[in-house]
Amino acid sequence: GKWHFSVAFCGAEGPKEAEDCAIGSSSPSPNLLMATVTAVAIMLSILLSGAANTIVVKALYSVWSFDAHGSPMQFRRSWDATLAKFIGIAVAGLVGKVLLHVFVSLRSRKDCATCKGTSKPPRGSYAITVALAAAPAFLNVLSTGCLCAGLLYVPASVSLVLRSSGIVFTALFSMTLLGKEMPAFKWVGVGCCLI
Repeated sequence: GKWHFSVAFCGAEGPKEAEDCAIGSSSPSPNLLMATVTAVAIMLSILLSGAANTIVVKALYSVWSFDAHGSPMQFRRSWDATLAKFIGIAVAGLVGKVLLHVFVSLRSRKDCATCKGTSKPPRGSYAITVALAAAPAFLNVLSTGCLCAGLLYVPASVSLVLRSSGIVFTALFSMTLLGKEMPAFKWVGVGCCLI
């Protein structure tokens, strides 16, 4: 439900407390405005960084240098490009973790009139999350390596279309393999991702 998002901001334990905390009694909450601005900023950054990422990798493959014997050669090492991408992702992840920690500690200092304080996750939840994320993370590394290798042979425009079609297959697989429902508004979201 809609209260799950509010729990992150104020630690409410139920839908009523979360709604009271996020929306307030008479005026729109600054948390709601902040959440909306944050969501829009994240969507725009994903849109821009995804296309820029593909163009930068394609430009990387047009770089010429000299090998150990002094002969000119073009950069054609797709797995090195994948490694460079994931080093960048790891650095961004660390920065995000630090910013999240700062944000949570700042939020926990503020009092919320109707909330009882932030709830802490169980101790083992992080280890379980890492274990559950290991297989998809490995497949993501493999997928990114294949996409980087594919950029050697196709234009960036074709690569972007193929990459964005992954969301369609994810939706189809979630319906067939996981039995999830895909209402019309979700298909509209898939269409927006393809554009």
